[in-house]
Amino acid sequence: MIDLTAHIRENDLIVVPQGTAEPLDLTRRLVAEEHQLPKARVFLGTVFSDTFSSSTQLSLIAIGGLGQAHRLVSAGRCAVVPCHISQIPALFEERLKPDVVLIQLSAESRDGRHSIGIVDDYLQAAMAQARVTLAQVNTQMPYTHGSTTVALDEVDAYEYVDTPLMEVPPAKETEQASRIGKLAAELIGDDSCIQVGIGSIPDAILRELHGRKRLGIHSGLLTDELLALHDSGAVTNEHKAEYVGKSVVGAAFGTRQLYDAMAADESIWMRPVPVTHGHTVLAGIDRLVSVNSAVEVDLTGQVNSEVAGDRYLGGVGGQVDYVRGAAASAGGRSIIALPATNRTGDISRIVAQPAAGVTTTARCEVDAVVTEFGVAELRGLTLAERRERLVNIAHPRFRDELTAAPQPPGGG
Repeated sequence: MIDLTAHIRENDLIVVPQGTAEPLDLTRRLVAEEHQLPKARVFLGTVFSDTFSSSTQLSLIAIGGLGQAHRLVSAGRCAVVPCHISQIPALFEERLKPDVVLIQLSAESRDGRHSIGIVDDYLQAAMAQARVTLAQVNTQMPYTHGSTTVALDEVDAYEYVDTPLMEVPPAKETEQASRIGKLAAELIGDDSCIQVGIGSIPDAILRELHGRKRLGIHSGLLTDELLALHDSGAVTNEHKAEYVGKSVVGAAFGTRQLYDAMAADESIWMRPVPVTHGHTVLAGIDRLVSVNSAVEVDLTGQVNSEVAGDRYLGGVGGQVDYVRGAAASAGGRSIIALPATNRTGDISRIVAQPAAGVTTTARCEVDAVVTEFGVAELRGLTLAERRERLVNIAHPRFRDELTAAPQPPGGG
């Protein structure tokens, strides 16, 4: 068993893999022993566990309120560092230099090297900067293709565990999501290369694409529904300039079935952030289609994907990376898909102004916005034209109110 007290120093920044790759044995021990450890900071991404909910001594920072991180943020236990996923390697070099990295590795090794498994993204960058790397070698972590690999003599300490990986079941299908999925899918043609996020709406869009031909996948995230598209026969990845024949992803948030499929399928490749989110890479992919969600969109096209009311429950994530990448891609498209209202139907998500002044994606970069009431194509339109189209895809109950809202400067 790794002795954390032997490796963690005062004011260290500890980087933890995000989402499903959190090394639970190490992080639970980190929290359980926090009173015996020097004061330290912990860098989090998406959080699916409740590991840090009982922490009182560790100083937590996160890239947003993604997953369960929003509970930590709401409780005042976690501070948000808003940033693009593509910026994280540079932040690790310059402003947020890691001291300690906790990782999981596959028990299986090839040529003496173990796979980093189901989440690669910014871990390679973190390890390159850290003073100490501590590894949990897990018999349940698959060896994934294309992923960062690590020899045990390259880490400072390791321990063997047999701990189930966290799973994220697919979101429940809803009629609303299905309607949005059908409308958004009309914007995605044959030969497109797809990026999507997680949730009922991305899943609904993916289900509509099984009849397409010669699709590609280049996405920060792999889910069970994206795997289903990969396996449907619609995906060939044949039009890529790089990684021909490969579905390229940076992390997997899904079920055990997904993790096992990644281990078995050599056409699914895990790659780090500079590949999955790098602008030059994305711009070089023809017909890249980015599909992202939002908390709300205002009448000029500004997208807020971070704050709902007074709650920080989203994040910048890779949205802007992919919106910009798709805009620079030959034949690329970017889609912002969201329900027209909140779950109870009493708050419009097409709004006159974004909450708390938060803009995740600027209006000048937004291409198409989709709700269950239609598609608003915004590129090249005046502010007045955008306003009209966005009002038309709002819930009918709120259209008069939105139409009566004050015009912004330049709105005519």
